[in-house]
Order: sequence, then C-alpha cells, then structure tokens
Amino acid sequence: MATISKESILDKTHYGTNIYSHILRLYYPDEVVMTIKGRDCSFVRNLFNSNKPTLHVWIEKDDVLHTVFDKEHARHEDSENAILSGDAFEFAELHYKQSGDELLAILNKEMFLHIGEKRNFYANAQKSVYKSGI
Repeated sequence: MATISKESILDKTHYGTNIYSHILRLYYPDEVVMTIKGRDCSFVRNLFNSNKPTLHVWIEKDDVLHTVFDKEHARHEDSENAILSGDAFEFAELHYKQSGDELLAILNKEMFLHIGEKRNFYANAQKSVYKSGI
C-alpha cells in the first residue's frame, strides 16, 4: 500500500498543476481557472493578490540526470511579488494553513486521490450491486 508523499501526489496531479486548479476553483467556481499549453499555464488569478491575474504557473523539470527520468513539478511566481515564489505545495500551505503530513493528508482527501487506500475492484463492484438491489 502506497504512503502519502509529495511524489505520490505529484504523480496523480499532473506534476501539481491540479493542486493549483483545485484551490483556485474553490474561489472562482464558475470560471475556467487555468489552462495548460505545453508546460505553461500562463497567468491566473491570484487569490492572495486581490484576485488579480498576476500568478504565473508553469511546469519545471529538475535537470539533474539530463534524461526523461528527471522529476517535474509545477511552480508559481507572482508578477507583483504578493506571495513568495514556490511550488504547488507551498501554494497549498498558504490556502490550508497546514504543512507536512497534515497538508498531504488534506490534499489526498479533498482531491479524492485515494493514495494509501486499499482498493479492490471486485469488492467495490459487489457493494454497488448489493446497494442497488440488483
């Protein structure tokens, strides 16, 4: 069974871009909050800067191995320096006011990532059959 880690969350959230969009949708539910073109999400509204479109989000590759196996993660920077530059987890810390394992658990639960949960396709299918009365 997998444990909740930053790496496991990044694997399920398109390098962390879904963390940004999840949080932004909480504040702007009736809008397209972010679009991704290649490795760039362009500028989006920043809830920490009077809702102005000053938050630049992009996907960055750690060029350590110089191969396709280098890790990738979403990062942000505010053009007016309203918040410090950082990654998706630092952005989530600002919103949830949590860090470490508590933050990872919140993201796992709120984003329905199911990391660390034991899942059995057949057991889940049987439960749904019995509940529906079929």
